[in-house]
Amino acid sequence: MPSYRITQHERDLVVLTRVLQTLGCGGLVKPAADRDRYHISVSSSKDLITIIIPFFKIYRFYGAK
Repeated sequence: MPSYRITQHERDLVVLTRVLQTLGCGGLVKPAADRDRYHISVSSSKDLITIIIPFFKIYRFYGAK
């Protein structure tokens, strides 16, 4: 099943929350007790097609990784 995921350290939780608000879809997944990474996960095909893909067609992603 296709999905979209963003992972960040817990110190950047504010950034993940802001991304979640901007996208308007997905959910914030808390780490296990021994982990310090949170992530946003979008797995709805409808949200991927109508929100995620169009978002990145408009706002190109540039990065080193």
